[in-house]
Amino acid sequence: MKRFKNYIPVILTIVFLFSCEEKLEDLNIDPNNPSAVTPELALPAGITSVASVVGGRFAIVGGIWSQYYTQNNASNQYKDIDAFYFTPSDFSTEWQEYYAGGLNDLKYVKEAAAANQDWNFYLIASLVEVYGFHFLTDIYGDIPFSEALRGDEGLSEPVFESSRSIYDSLLARIDNAMAKDFTAPTATDPGDADFIFGGDIDKWIQFGNTLKLKILLRFAEVEPNVAAAGIQQLYASGAQFLSEDAALDHFTDEAGKRNPFFEQDKSPALNTNQNLKASRTLFDLLNQYGDPRQDDIYNEAEDAAGGYKAMNQGDFNATSTALPPLTISTAKVGPTDPVFLISEAETYFLQAEAVERGWGTGDAEQLYNMGVTAAFERFGEDAAPLLAGPYALNTFASAPHLNGSGDRLGAILTQKWMALAGTYQGIEAFFDRMRTGYPLVSTVYHTDANYKAGQVVYPKEGTTSGKFATRVFLPDTETARNPNAPDQPAISDPMWWHSFVQ
Repeated sequence: MKRFKNYIPVILTIVFLFSCEEKLEDLNIDPNNPSAVTPELALPAGITSVASVVGGRFAIVGGIWSQYYTQNNASNQYKDIDAFYFTPSDFSTEWQEYYAGGLNDLKYVKEAAAANQDWNFYLIASLVEVYGFHFLTDIYGDIPFSEALRGDEGLSEPVFESSRSIYDSLLARIDNAMAKDFTAPTATDPGDADFIFGGDIDKWIQFGNTLKLKILLRFAEVEPNVAAAGIQQLYASGAQFLSEDAALDHFTDEAGKRNPFFEQDKSPALNTNQNLKASRTLFDLLNQYGDPRQDDIYNEAEDAAGGYKAMNQGDFNATSTALPPLTISTAKVGPTDPVFLISEAETYFLQAEAVERGWGTGDAEQLYNMGVTAAFERFGEDAAPLLAGPYALNTFASAPHLNGSGDRLGAILTQKWMALAGTYQGIEAFFDRMRTGYPLVSTVYHTDANYKAGQVVYPKEGTTSGKFATRVFLPDTETARNPNAPDQPAISDPMWWHSFVQ
């Protein structure tokens, strides 16, 4: 058991030290200045920081944009997210937390580990750093990268690099980190400092391979030759992939120590736990198949009738008379639930997709079954009855929400979308939809008789004229002070790897 509680005071101190300034160049503080900070302390701080951003507000954004949830019609907390209405100041905190906190901590660990040839610490810090930068460029677009975190070298106005070029650098960083000699006598056991795998380097190597596969699949629709070559080389190398969750799972039900999604949406300190309601998009599909995860993803309604019920996406202006709020199920998330960097179900679906596209080796149907099974087992549910019936790959591929097309790839990706609802990885499901177009987008709204359960709808109160959000704005705290910052993109401008046509 990792001693998470013992690290919390130190982690909070480090986060405070690296979060109190505003300018990016001022945030590039050398975490070695506090004499008590060592790689053993900076590594868990870096991991926690990266996980807190992905698993906090962005888990809420992803859950809404993937249409697992929608904004309650009797409160206001997430109306801007549901309606795609943002300002450049809305996600500056998350940007600063990464550049001032997590990525800065991980840079320090990498440098200290390299100086000592401690390649175990180097590997872990490198891979979590890649994960963090990958997330940043996928949600913000072009970002500071090679010149980021170098304020102590006089680089106070880092250049913004193209997301496409950053992808190449991320893949190279994975290869570099995984080429080190982990048997070297200078490579120490990270032990409790590793909040994910407890110092198991074999699992980190599997994490690196899985992360590389995920990154390469981003190329699948726009540069398939690059994806194919990279994935085929990965398989030819004999790469082993994760067969378990990569998750931070050491939260306790105490103020400041809870799961960050729960803390932001359902903390006892808040005035309500009703903000996130079940969206018909996912809810109706689960209901259609009698999927037992419906009860695991959503809470029972709090009115006298109870039971489970969803509301239409983005219908937050419905009157309480027309739609009594307590009759609608809310998002279910627990204070001690993990934050998943890569979930077990996700790794199997990644592999299934690679095989189905003809780039990986193995049995796509078997991997699909393993993904569905892992998603059910996350809640102690039995997937076998549905896998023997409507969730069988070839059967599900011809389901109505896939237009009866017999589309196996679409079936894999749609089941992945369903699975990621159970691990609060809606932001990853959102990236998948931008990458592939799955789940399919409905041509009609939820209230139309021709609506097919499981198809994404444009939210009723959307503010972008029928175009879905594709990103968040670059923070004005950065664009106002860094002359190298690009012009602010539109919220519906595609990333280079998006194939989804709106």
